[in-house]
Amino acid sequence: MIEQLVKYVTENDLHYKAIEDFWVAFNNWKNSHPEEYRETFAGIPLNELKIFVHSIGLRSSEWPDCDYNHVVITVLIHHDNKQLGSYSALYSLSNDVDDDDFLEIY
Repeated sequence: MIEQLVKYVTENDLHYKAIEDFWVAFNNWKNSHPEEYRETFAGIPLNELKIFVHSIGLRSSEWPDCDYNHVVITVLIHHDNKQLGSYSALYSLSNDVDDDDFLEIY
């Protein structure tokens, strides 16, 4: 089953899409919450952030029919060996983003 998930994510470039979608969400957050952004990222150049996929999983909901399924990708935000936050995206099995969220911004 893991091999099928890896193949699906790779064939659909979801690991790259999650990073791209992170930056869209990050910039939206930055523009809509400028004070929170300045407090969190004061003095940190964006090009020094390390953004990477931390985990990928398959989530089935609506038990027992399991007719609401997603690939869940969690992206971590690091700077200077410290985690600053995380972002999670839920992709439908047709590769659309169904939901995304900053889980935490420290």
